[in-house]
Amino acid sequence: MNERKYRIQISSYLIVWTLLIVALFGFILINETNQVTAAGPTEVSGIIAANTIWTVGNSPYIVTGNLLVNEGINLTIEPGVTVKFNKAVYLKTDGTLYAVGTESNKIIFTANNVTPTSGYWKELKFSDKSQNSILKHCLITYGYKGIECLDSSINIINCQIANSSSNIECLSSSVQIMNSNFTNRFYLEGGDFTIINNTFFKTSGIELKNSRSNISILKNKFINNYYTVRIKDCPGQIIDNYFSNNEDGLFCYENNIQIKRNIFINNDIGINYTPGTIDPYTHSPQISKNNITGNKIGLLIFDSFNTSIKNNNIFLKRDCVCSRGKASQTYTVFTQNYTEIHNER
Repeated sequence: MNERKYRIQISSYLIVWTLLIVALFGFILINETNQVTAAGPTEVSGIIAANTIWTVGNSPYIVTGNLLVNEGINLTIEPGVTVKFNKAVYLKTDGTLYAVGTESNKIIFTANNVTPTSGYWKELKFSDKSQNSILKHCLITYGYKGIECLDSSINIINCQIANSSSNIECLSSSVQIMNSNFTNRFYLEGGDFTIINNTFFKTSGIELKNSRSNISILKNKFINNYYTVRIKDCPGQIIDNYFSNNEDGLFCYENNIQIKRNIFINNDIGINYTPGTIDPYTHSPQISKNNITGNKIGLLIFDSFNTSIKNNNIFLKRDCVCSRGKASQTYTVFTQNYTEIHNER
């Protein structure tokens, strides 16, 4: 009986000591792990050749030299990470960049300088090898260009680009931009463009050229811009946007485009359209159901053969719904518009 009791006591002691050793080892392991993962700042440059995750624990990441994400490789950036760039360097993606933050934990791309100026670092580049990158809830500041794309595809959602020489320049790319804020130049050429529910404030405008398919510019706000939207040879639709206090609200050149249900208020020119000199008969813009009010010039239509202006509300400070050139005077069709002229001088 005593021997059995003695064995039970020894077993109990062994169990207690085993638990204490495991707990102590676990504490040491966790402590060492924390020391490894909480290592920021982290310097990066050169080539990323394997799938990589940039973590909050290692943030901020300091890009000390040009950085390349190889083709077929994913770089994932966690919410809350800050990426700082030394002077004149860039991050180029041949693979895929997933920079998905949250509303409360944005991902920040900025200059590695206490008092930076516009153009301090270069840009986020996406090459023709890069497809399906995502930037969401990102803040991009003090770059030369915020984002540069060449024949790639990218979604830009809930982002802000500020204090950069140029916001976005994309050539022959598939670009979707939603719910974002911009304060500088925006240039898209030769691709597929969808621009929805963004704000453009005090920028030098959006310029779109030679789209390979229909563009969509929907539900955006354009306020206090030098020029707002300039479009050349881009079929598509401009619907439900708000243009206020801009030099040019909308300038269209050589387009088959639908301009519908927009508000143009207090701009120097509300809508400025010309079909261009190359086969102007083939361009048939449809301008309908817009509210055009308080602009110095509501509509400026120059040498257009097939423009349809229908069901708009046009309130003018001056007596000019202007059609210039013989073609415009002959072929521009005004149908069921409500026009009120105040003749302010």
